[in-house]
Amino acid sequence: MNKKCRKIKLTIFCILICLMFGTGCGTEESQKPELVFQYQFDWWDVYDLSGSYLPDQESFEALTTAYLQDAGELLGYSDWWKNKNPKAEKIILNLKITPEGGTMSHASYGKKALENEVEAGVTLGGMPLTQYRSDGFLAHELTHVMAGPSFSISMEDGLCQYVQGTIGKSSHIPEVTEGQVSFEEYFKTYHEYCKQMKKAISLEDIISSIGKEGRQYPTKNRMIWLVYSEAFC
Repeated sequence: MNKKCRKIKLTIFCILICLMFGTGCGTEESQKPELVFQYQFDWWDVYDLSGSYLPDQESFEALTTAYLQDAGELLGYSDWWKNKNPKAEKIILNLKITPEGGTMSHASYGKKALENEVEAGVTLGGMPLTQYRSDGFLAHELTHVMAGPSFSISMEDGLCQYVQGTIGKSSHIPEVTEGQVSFEEYFKTYHEYCKQMKKAISLEDIISSIGKEGRQYPTKNRMIWLVYSEAFC
């Protein structure tokens, strides 16, 4: 594909994302709100995170700041906070970390707090933070914060997966997204695993849910659904 075609496709993609999440795509520069971090606990005292991608508070805050900027530029959505509160002077981000086996990573959408604030939260956990290339999960959750809910949970998570694998350093299944293994091959292997875990799901059920309007996840064990949603986006 030549550079002109790639540029046209990227432009169309950004316009569709803007329309889907109800945002404007203007390039006008504006004063950025101050990013303020809040912590329920000193997570670096609660857990040993020295071997993770966020070994200290400074690393977490620097990576979050970079991901918000990179995701905004990637999606043409740098002023995402204006949709939550156009008068915002502060963006307050709350961090929570759960232990392995606890609540999985998720985000609370950005929303207006005080008159001059936007507040959101990110929960990281449910798996070892030292997992290979796991910092992309932070990019994923921050995209939820920025974009907010869509008419389709598949489209929403597909977008977050795209950002996760583009500006982050992780994808749920890099062998698939990098083209080393086809979706069909992966699904056969994954389906066998699900049958062993008594969580078997059909390919037809997964495919029929991709891009579909609605806010419900199709299955508790939804990794293959996330991969297909990303491919659809």
